[in-house]
Amino acid sequence: MYFNYQNLVEKQASEIDSLQNKIEKLETKVNKN
Repeated sequence: MYFNYQNLVEKQASEIDSLQNKIEKLETKVNKN
């Protein structure tokens, strides 16, 4: 059963990138207070 594994990995990688961006924004908010 081979599905397009590369697409799945890339999708997860982009989701991780967006989560990291959200975390960084939250951290800068916390550090300002």
